[in-house]
Amino acid sequence: MFGIKKEIQNFSRLEIIFLFAFSLFIFFQCLSIAVANIFLGISIFFAILVLAKRIKEKKINDIYLKIKNNRTWFLIFGFFWAIMLLSALFSGEPIEGAKVFFNTYVFRTFPFFFILLFFDKPKLVFIFLIISIISCALDVIGGYIIAPAGAVRLKGLFGHMMTLAGFLCVSLPLCLSLILNRAQKLPFLIFNLVLFSILAVGLMLNATRGAWLGVIPALFLVGMWFSLKSVKKTMAFIVIAAICASLFCSLDQVQRRVDTITDMAYQSNSERLLMWKSATNMFLDHPVLGVGVGQYADKYQKEYILPEAKERRQKHAHSNIFQMLGQSGAIGLISFVLLFGYIFWFGFKSMWRNKNLYGMLIVSVSMSFFIQGLTEFNFGNSAVVKFYWVALASLIVLSRIKDMKNNEARPA
Repeated sequence: MFGIKKEIQNFSRLEIIFLFAFSLFIFFQCLSIAVANIFLGISIFFAILVLAKRIKEKKINDIYLKIKNNRTWFLIFGFFWAIMLLSALFSGEPIEGAKVFFNTYVFRTFPFFFILLFFDKPKLVFIFLIISIISCALDVIGGYIIAPAGAVRLKGLFGHMMTLAGFLCVSLPLCLSLILNRAQKLPFLIFNLVLFSILAVGLMLNATRGAWLGVIPALFLVGMWFSLKSVKKTMAFIVIAAICASLFCSLDQVQRRVDTITDMAYQSNSERLLMWKSATNMFLDHPVLGVGVGQYADKYQKEYILPEAKERRQKHAHSNIFQMLGQSGAIGLISFVLLFGYIFWFGFKSMWRNKNLYGMLIVSVSMSFFIQGLTEFNFGNSAVVKFYWVALASLIVLSRIKDMKNNEARPA
């Protein structure tokens, strides 16, 4: 399939099982967090076995080389982890904080590093992206099937609008790029068009405004990238954009949601403003390390919730920025901004300097994810952030390989 036999011909039996388990984890990401985590756990087990076998056979040099090649990523994540751990240890509940720190900020990045260290093959990571998009499309279909009669918004199989919205923020730019990327056989083009249609309808029925604000500029970037390359791709993008726009404009539900985006009297908006004010108050009281990793929900509900807040059971700030500010203070927010700053810089550099498609997709997907995260704590959503890390690592591998080919093709 996709010609991967050559890429895995040197894999040991343990590595094949590891790859199979990891692929199943990717497939179930949008379908069941329990099943996905089972396969992620199996993947971790076999990753340890593979490492132990390589150490025993003194074949660990390739891992050392990959760590060296990805040292900047390790340094950036290491700095972020160090700050989050510091916030956890000085939270007043260091043991609980350390547990939350590991689960939220370390464990969920395992898929990212598995791809960079074990599966950095172009056809493998391309398949990972395809599987991810299919998983998201199945989530949309499954969510529609199980939705109760009269449901206002599509929640997906996880039963939560924001989770499905996070999956869609990552999947839609990737899927559009598959349609516009290159000349492809008709069956595969039709397959990609069907996937994109499912995802686009899912985005409309999901009706998450933050996702709309993230996806639209991300799709525009993808479309403009390909529009500059050929007239045919320009026309294809215009047709796709026109169809999507007409569908959006034809649905009263969508129009009503759009009208609420700037309405500060709308409860969802006013409650977010109150939560952000509470997070700011946490920061003012604890400016350096915040209230501590793992302490936000308890501190918010017992000390910082404002009297006028109507939604009394919220456990996060509905914003990555304000969550980091209240939870981990100034240095926590700085470490978060540095992490995503490097992600965007890596993508922009590859896109601008080398005209690299995958660099552009790193920017596009991260833009969509980041913009949604301005009004939702998607960085703390286990399923969504792992989905993003899989896509990002896959694109980093493809971007790096493309850059190497471009550099080799340049005259000396």
